[in-house]
Amino acid sequence: MSGQHAFERTVGLLHEAALDEAHWLEAARQINETARVAGSALCFGKGSTPDDAEVFFMRFCLRGERRDDLVQQYWRDYFIHDRYLPRLALLPEGEMMTCDDLFADRGKTSRVYNEALPAGEMQDGLFVRLQAREGSGIWCAMGDSLERDGWSSDQVETVRGLAPHLTQFVRVRQLLRQAGSLATSLAELLEYSRYGLIHLDRRGRILEANDRATSFLGRGAGLRDEGGFLRAPVLAQDAQLQALLARALPAFGTPAIGGAMRIANPSGGSPVVVHVNPVGDRNPHMRALQVAALVLIVDPASGLRIDLNLVAASLDLTPAESQVAVALAQGHSVSDIAARTGRSEGTIRWHVKRIFRKLGIRRQAELVRRVLSLHGLPEPPR
Repeated sequence: MSGQHAFERTVGLLHEAALDEAHWLEAARQINETARVAGSALCFGKGSTPDDAEVFFMRFCLRGERRDDLVQQYWRDYFIHDRYLPRLALLPEGEMMTCDDLFADRGKTSRVYNEALPAGEMQDGLFVRLQAREGSGIWCAMGDSLERDGWSSDQVETVRGLAPHLTQFVRVRQLLRQAGSLATSLAELLEYSRYGLIHLDRRGRILEANDRATSFLGRGAGLRDEGGFLRAPVLAQDAQLQALLARALPAFGTPAIGGAMRIANPSGGSPVVVHVNPVGDRNPHMRALQVAALVLIVDPASGLRIDLNLVAASLDLTPAESQVAVALAQGHSVSDIAARTGRSEGTIRWHVKRIFRKLGIRRQAELVRRVLSLHGLPEPPR
């Protein structure tokens, strides 16, 4: 398989895996083959030290196998000792760092470097910061090079070329998870209402849209349906949108490329984020009759609204504790919550500790999962 063909196949598999995780392992194997590395890991989280780090998504493929055992071993035995996370957290978006550089300054005497990395064949690996946004980040870790002389410039460029596609895969996967969608078909995806979801055919024509997307298009706030096609009201942004759709819906024989963009609201409201993800097609003879791309419309200003009374009743929390728990689930930091409520950070941390004791949990991620699980449930009687 030529280098360009391998790259295009990798991108296509990532688009398929974004919508159906059953394809993730095949995509990961292809990533490793294309980059010519022993293994690769993808991680999405926030925080910069073992004390405040939270991980929302992590996958690791080594020698063609999914190695959840090594991931669990890292969190259990090595994570608390990994004092080199801040270097990764401070890595600029799009930048790479070798393990040698990451573990310089006596880091090569650490258990992480001498035990965890060799177990995952990553001691001579490469770390890439894919996204740095609002306190969170997406990282890719490439394992040891399979080239005889170590990392080549060609391999580095391959990883650099894959970076935006890996980022888009994680973004779409997390959006669908946040929407509560574990559906395995495109038809089932339309039933979820947290985000706008639209199906496009090969020509970019709207086939179906869920209620949220239909409502949004009807308002004409930043995206509209014009003769069955998606358009943006501002000329420059419409040109960018059409280019985005064209890359996701190319002519036959050209690889499809997903992506995202912000679209401003001409009436002065908040902008929305539009993700366009090509739909993998295992039956090319039926392409004209099938959905070719999925469009997700995300309104960051809509936020995640969870009733405080529901949280208090379900988790046996006080009103103040419920307010803190919901704010954390909405992505606010302790300092944000303190500023919004007029209380000190020490008071907010005290509430968090009380919540942890009441629920018998130890990490903020567990609290967020508990709160998010209540999203969409009916409010308790007052």
